[in-house]
Amino acid sequence: GMAESALWFSSGGILERHPGLRVVFTECSAGWLAWAMQFFDYHYFGRFGNEFLTDMGMPAMKHCEFPPSHYLKRQAACTFMDDPVAVDNPVFTGTASLMWGNDWPHTEGSQPNSVESVAKQFAEVPESEVRAIVHDNAAKVFRITV
Repeated sequence: GMAESALWFSSGGILERHPGLRVVFTECSAGWLAWAMQFFDYHYFGRFGNEFLTDMGMPAMKHCEFPPSHYLKRQAACTFMDDPVAVDNPVFTGTASLMWGNDWPHTEGSQPNSVESVAKQFAEVPESEVRAIVHDNAAKVFRITV
């Protein structure tokens, strides 16, 4: 469901028409986002893109100025608690699309071991990226001063 929503927002022109809109996908981890970005771009440019449609005698779709991944990197974010795939894929998603959370006050969250959880999950990640994913991105998206 999250990937389908991301597709509509990014390929349907919503994010293009509303560049100030931020979309946050929660309770779904974030590892799927890298796959979705490359998959959406592949189809946007290829198999089911305008060339396919016009070859079949159908009218071309209106293309957005940029591919879907551009809009998702710029305007979408996914939250996650424990997702090594998301942590390993910012080359595809960018770090601004990732927001770590501990799911407090829910009992399935990482509280009271959040510090240890972050240390383990982000052991190989540069400190500037960890700060962005664990702190800065959420502050920007939710416009809070911390």
